[in-house]
Amino acid sequence: MDDFKEDLKNIDKKRLYQSLFVLFLLITIPVGVRLAGQVQVFTPKAQTSDNIQALTNQLLEAKKDYTEVDILERIGIGADTKANLTKMTGAAAARKAALLKEAETDPKSFLDHATLADQRSDFPAPVQPLLEEKRQTLGELTVLHADDFEKKVSKFFYKLKEGENLYNVSFTGEAPEVLSGSIVEVTGISLDKEIVAGGGEPQPIPTPPPFRVHFPIQPIVEGTTGIQKTVVLLVNFDNDRSEPVSAEEIRQIMFGQTGNSAFTYYKENSFSKTYFQGDVFGWFTIPGTADCRYWDWTTQAEKAASDSGINISSYPRRVYVFPTTNCPYGGMGTIGGNPSMSWIYLPEREGVYLHELGHNLGVHHANNLFCNPQCYESEYGDPYEVMGYNIYGGNFYHFNAPHKEALHWLPPHKIQIASGSATYRIFNEEEVLTGPQALKIFKPDTLEFYFVSFRKATGFDKTLPQEVTNGAAIHLWNENPFRQTVLIDAA
Repeated sequence: MDDFKEDLKNIDKKRLYQSLFVLFLLITIPVGVRLAGQVQVFTPKAQTSDNIQALTNQLLEAKKDYTEVDILERIGIGADTKANLTKMTGAAAARKAALLKEAETDPKSFLDHATLADQRSDFPAPVQPLLEEKRQTLGELTVLHADDFEKKVSKFFYKLKEGENLYNVSFTGEAPEVLSGSIVEVTGISLDKEIVAGGGEPQPIPTPPPFRVHFPIQPIVEGTTGIQKTVVLLVNFDNDRSEPVSAEEIRQIMFGQTGNSAFTYYKENSFSKTYFQGDVFGWFTIPGTADCRYWDWTTQAEKAASDSGINISSYPRRVYVFPTTNCPYGGMGTIGGNPSMSWIYLPEREGVYLHELGHNLGVHHANNLFCNPQCYESEYGDPYEVMGYNIYGGNFYHFNAPHKEALHWLPPHKIQIASGSATYRIFNEEEVLTGPQALKIFKPDTLEFYFVSFRKATGFDKTLPQEVTNGAAIHLWNENPFRQTVLIDAA
């Protein structure tokens, strides 16, 4: 009997402690916590980068509510963790959408606001995929360059392939100067298929050629001579089935034996070392989109071509031609790469094809130095080079001497290295001649070279103005194909 009384006393104490604990919870739980039947589902609204912090605070508050309601449910008080989880998931989804937009438009702001990577594991499992995480990824990098010729501005895009996964990579600082096909390791914050990393060079990973990256040695352009086997796919959309050019017109632009075709232009520029040859297929119709989904379009176009019996993998160079799109560019191209890819959004303009194929071979833009009175470098500013602003009209001038060296068209024995004060003789750069066709003068303060060359009114250069052909042209370049050449003086 005494034992029973003692047990009863202990039970009463236990119930008293439970009651006091529940009372404590009810007092300390914020008013905002809603019990069963009272939780409101968060409805995402259109968000901008300005309120990502507010969304983060809202998510953390939802997590706090969820944790406290979970405690109530465990001790038997009517509470609904499922409804609170729905609220938290909605808040996380809205925040994710805003962060993804920020990753595309302002990578630095993305890193400033992506503050939950270290807390990711503290969230319920259904919420974790909606949150950012730290990631170190090893893969093959594709470097794409988008050209807005009208505004004379350009933009780089980076894609990193890791197995079957493809990530969009953004850099907050100076991006790595590597060519497409490089194997790199990127460390940063990822969300969905976006990775945002700091600037600077990625770490080199030893791997068999052709993807070996040598640091700190600059990237080397390869595969620029010989036959460049190219496929051109003509692609339109189910909401725009227009065909602004015919397959035969594109065949002439790319592979014609006369006129301003890519075949004749690159054959002459390379001293008959580089030939673009291939096939044109299409038009193929794919689903239309409201924005610039160039990578999705590429996948869909190649599938349509493969379904038609075309072996896309047999072409190391690929060109995709579109009618008017929602892309704010005239063209895009990978910097190097195997396969290389070009996207043409101005299909009637021959110069756009020549320009993007130059990127595919592995070179950047031809800029100009303007001084009035202060000096600044103008993107696309070289008017006498197709990698500059020389893409309109029917006069497409030769590549400059630095670009011809980068593409292995001017071999070392055709370039004179200045060894001191002396008189040097160079010959024009358009024709196959026996003497040197460029002079290099080292600039030790910036580790660059002055390239001195001579242009002659012949071939594709036949319409060069007389002020250009009357004297020497001087370009500044650091021998890195990823860097722009700068025209200092045209004559």
